[in-house]
Amino acid sequence: MQAYDDALIKEYFGKVKSLGVRPLSGTSVQEEVENIVKTAVEHFSIVQTGTELGNLRRFMDLLAFAAETTPSSQPEMHATLGYAAQLVDQIIHTKRKTSDFCPQPSQTPAMRL
Repeated sequence: MQAYDDALIKEYFGKVKSLGVRPLSGTSVQEEVENIVKTAVEHFSIVQTGTELGNLRRFMDLLAFAAETTPSSQPEMHATLGYAAQLVDQIIHTKRKTSDFCPQPSQTPAMRL
């Protein structure tokens, strides 16, 4: 199984990116970005075409790269993509701390010497 589902990730990336132009009209998109990220995380946790961690990492990397390469003439787009990448990064770290990605010691097979 591939670690991530590129088509699924691009779907959510496109949704976030489409919000990047709305702040030009003075509209805050923070809540909408949070909702898209939340929906993506929920979807990534149940999809069978990639691992949850693989999808989250790829989504975060795509958002961060797009934010970094956004021209300085588009600060709203940069801010929107960067904010989404930070949210996904925080989710990854939270899930790691709560051991959602790592097997518990009782689930790890005993090592034989």
